[in-house]
Amino acid sequence: MKHPPDAAALIYSTGEVAKYLGLSRRAVTKYCEAGKIEASQNKISKRWTIHQKNLVEFMKIHGLAPVPIQSTPVILIVDDEPSISSLIADTLSTLEFPVTIDSTCNGFDALIKIGAVMPALVFLDVRMPGVDGKDILVTLKKGTDTKNIKVIVITGFEEEVEAMLHLGADQAIIKPFTREQILSAARKYITNK
Repeated sequence: MKHPPDAAALIYSTGEVAKYLGLSRRAVTKYCEAGKIEASQNKISKRWTIHQKNLVEFMKIHGLAPVPIQSTPVILIVDDEPSISSLIADTLSTLEFPVTIDSTCNGFDALIKIGAVMPALVFLDVRMPGVDGKDILVTLKKGTDTKNIKVIVITGFEEEVEAMLHLGADQAIIKPFTREQILSAARKYITNK
């Protein structure tokens, strides 16, 4: 079981926060730079430090806890169109084996959730405002703990498929898609043990 960084310190590095939340150090740094986590940057070293109260507030806002042990595989849906997310979630709920389905509509929250729950599979929209699917995929494939997460990109633009597969996506599904394409992809990458 993971334990919080040394509570006596009250100030944590991005590395300590990353380890505690199951995120990459780069992701924590991006949250600091974007103001998602209130932090201070050393003017000389350029390193970020996070006060305990700011870490606790960030975790409360995003419903985070240390990486939990999951009894069922988690599938995360990342799409800025709620109707697409709902359709995928409804489809996945008909699988013949148990899964936990989660979703988010933006890239920042996706990176947080990925670090928090370590999904077995991510259905990832390519074009989203802010942090897009390409940024998320690159971050996942560079992360030691996240590089083996299976990623299925969902796009309405066929010309994006080759680049996303080259970046490490396991499969691509073109919009509009069928329910069977979603179920088949989930069955391929999720094993019920």
